[in-house]
Amino acid sequence: MYLDNRSKTLFQEVIKNPNITNKQLEVKYKLSRYQISYSFQKVNEWLKWKNYPEVKRSKNGRFILEPELTALFSEKETRDPSVEYLPSENERANLILLMLLTAKEELSLAHFTTKIQVSKNTILRDLKVAQKLLPKETTVTYSRASGYQLAGSEWELRKVLTQVVSSVKEMFRGEHYFLSYSGIEKVQLMEIRRTLEEAEAMMQIKFTYEQIELLPYLLSVMFLRIRDRRLIDTAFHIDEKSLSDTREYHITDILLEKTGPVPEQERLFITLQLLTTNIFSGEILTEKLTEDLEKVVLTCLDLFEKKALVSLKNKHILIEKLLLHLKPAYYRIKYQMNLEDTLYEKFNQEFEALNFIVKEAFDPLAKFIGREIPAGEIFFISLFIGSDMIPQNDIYHKQKRAIVLCPSGVTFSKIMENILVKLFPEIHFYPTISVREYAFFKAEVDIVFSSIPLKDGENVFVVQPFMNDIEKTQLRQQVLQNLFGMGNQLTNIDKIMEVVERNADINDPNAIRDGIIDILSANTATNENKRVKKVYLHDLITEDNIMICEDVKNYQESIRLASQPLLLQQAITANYVKTMIDNHKFHDPYIIIGEDIAIPHAMPNAGVNRLAMSLLVVKNGVYFSETEQVHFVIVIAPVDKEQHIEALYQIVHLAENHQILDDLLENVTKEKIMQTINQLVIREDE
Repeated sequence: MYLDNRSKTLFQEVIKNPNITNKQLEVKYKLSRYQISYSFQKVNEWLKWKNYPEVKRSKNGRFILEPELTALFSEKETRDPSVEYLPSENERANLILLMLLTAKEELSLAHFTTKIQVSKNTILRDLKVAQKLLPKETTVTYSRASGYQLAGSEWELRKVLTQVVSSVKEMFRGEHYFLSYSGIEKVQLMEIRRTLEEAEAMMQIKFTYEQIELLPYLLSVMFLRIRDRRLIDTAFHIDEKSLSDTREYHITDILLEKTGPVPEQERLFITLQLLTTNIFSGEILTEKLTEDLEKVVLTCLDLFEKKALVSLKNKHILIEKLLLHLKPAYYRIKYQMNLEDTLYEKFNQEFEALNFIVKEAFDPLAKFIGREIPAGEIFFISLFIGSDMIPQNDIYHKQKRAIVLCPSGVTFSKIMENILVKLFPEIHFYPTISVREYAFFKAEVDIVFSSIPLKDGENVFVVQPFMNDIEKTQLRQQVLQNLFGMGNQLTNIDKIMEVVERNADINDPNAIRDGIIDILSANTATNENKRVKKVYLHDLITEDNIMICEDVKNYQESIRLASQPLLLQQAITANYVKTMIDNHKFHDPYIIIGEDIAIPHAMPNAGVNRLAMSLLVVKNGVYFSETEQVHFVIVIAPVDKEQHIEALYQIVHLAENHQILDDLLENVTKEKIMQTINQLVIREDE
């Protein structure tokens, strides 16, 4: 008996978070109450079949798990290949596409029905689903003479190949289905895997766990298509000069040794597969491309510091991390090999301000590559920079030590690292590594955070990057209880709810329970763990902080005048004003944003007592360079790297809207300015 994916996912969620409510499951997985109830019926049938205790519910609907269930998914299930399993609609669609990509003969409906063992009508519906999975440049076609085929350029079909093989690999018994539906022998996969491991040693790198598992499947299908002369159109120009001096290009000699001679375009494409594979760790390669990239990245980070008003302390380490990501990203972007990735959309609100500034700061990189940097890649860069901006305690020897492991590559690990560092300020985090690397990790570790269960090791917490506030609180409670023996008050919630239900009439028990969690969380969380309230422009610039004048002599006077409200409020010192003036470079006025706003500022240690901003409007304008005149001077006094980012994002947004600024200058008043600022508020619930 096999547990379907939805039921297994819900069961794992409850094991990981036994305090989750039915309503929370409905919202998180977009399921109905009936669907969840039906899934847990199947879970209990499956548990009974495996001689495990069933999942029970308390009177108030809470999940009750026997201790032995919590370890049920700690090791990989032993799966019997003879178990009958009916793939889902999407899985069947991907299997059909795999058959089309690897077909050695004409395929008819009979081929699909016989192989997948479903009716013709089901296959016809699956073919429509398969078409929806394809990019607009490709399509499923049918003719009596040729049967079902995939139409489109070979370049586009290779992108489809990557998506389809990845999806099939992730299925239950994915390898079994891949081998069965592609006709590829397992020995081929093993040979390619061995060759890739040799390549790792030669290039002195480590591919991510996910990629070293996936590449043999991808390359085996590519080799099959090459042997069948389904080749990339030579009209698509890949710049041979930019690839032939890479180590990866020479690795193809080993990979193609048994395949025989192939067109140069194919060899270049295989090189791209290696180049665009995310590298988790390794020495920076000393090719000219990497040297040029390093210079561009340094330029971008310098620009980011100026635009975000921050100083990145560990810039050399950040550059190394970024280069490991950007080398494969360079080729993905340049040759438009980016797959659709909506992961960043789930974190769009949290990273929106940072993404906006990163996108502007990394414009030199876009020009260097010759293409616009996709939103997903901007998000990944923001993750790296955001990690560097999170403050960590320097007294490492007094702290508990933790490490984050992830088999899925840099993306998920960086998301988890960002969340966990903020969630546990009292813990020192080693640099994130892959599960493969952890086997050779020698430093002492008190706690391990991993996205997948580990067979061995104590104090391992399985976490996911997608956690709501309650899940974060519960994780913090569990970790602190484990490390420091701090009492876990959340375990008493069911008892509290039972008392409430016995003595009161309640309409919404879930709301009451969530409220109790909030109260207990507030009592136990450290000050560092409390969620930092976003600070917007209207929080900092009030009517008291606005000044309006006709003229000023020069930019020095404008900075002094704009600073007056903050000096009177003792938010800044006179030395801060002097430093702002000294910092300004008349020949290189980087503090001008847009065409009409200047944002003088300095580092916090120059004399900032608290986060503050003030605004001076000069009706006739003031020159901050020989040619650039501004009418708005906003003094910014930052206290750290983060708190002013949202307000700064609003200033940048305002600077780009010339119509709003022109309207403001016409009969300008403090009331008119405040009305405009209030309209810029970005609400958290939007």
